[in-house]
Amino acid sequence: MSPAYLPSSSPSPRGSSLDLVSGTTSGLAPLPAPPGTEGVRRATGVPGLYDAAVASYLDCGLFESGFARVACPECRAEFLVGFSCKGRGLCPSCGAKRAAIFSELLQHKILADVPHAQWVFSVPKMLRPYFLFQRELLGELARLAYETVREI
Repeated sequence: MSPAYLPSSSPSPRGSSLDLVSGTTSGLAPLPAPPGTEGVRRATGVPGLYDAAVASYLDCGLFESGFARVACPECRAEFLVGFSCKGRGLCPSCGAKRAAIFSELLQHKILADVPHAQWVFSVPKMLRPYFLFQRELLGELARLAYETVREI
């Protein structure tokens, strides 16, 4: 049972909430909204397309939005897992999970078992207009970056 839900001996004065074990409503006290988030689901302040993403992020992992009952095949212990929003950029939990899965794929299926390094070169803002309007300079920049890495 999630620590966010506290059992109560009498029905909640604010109404019933979801019973996590049976999936029915009971006298569990609902989790109050964090301070300053009243009405966030109704008025996110983000236009159209993003409203659904923000709303799904706010519902991510909440048992009220759905859950799955998972049983350990060895000890038969059961626990509940809240459904995730599967968001890419907004939800830090789902984004971290997606990044971990992708890095696992890279490590075991794509990249050879040799040392790898990533080098990042940035062009100072004052020089960027030169490369923007004289695209032939980009080849020379790439060559110089390669030579620099090779010397190290």
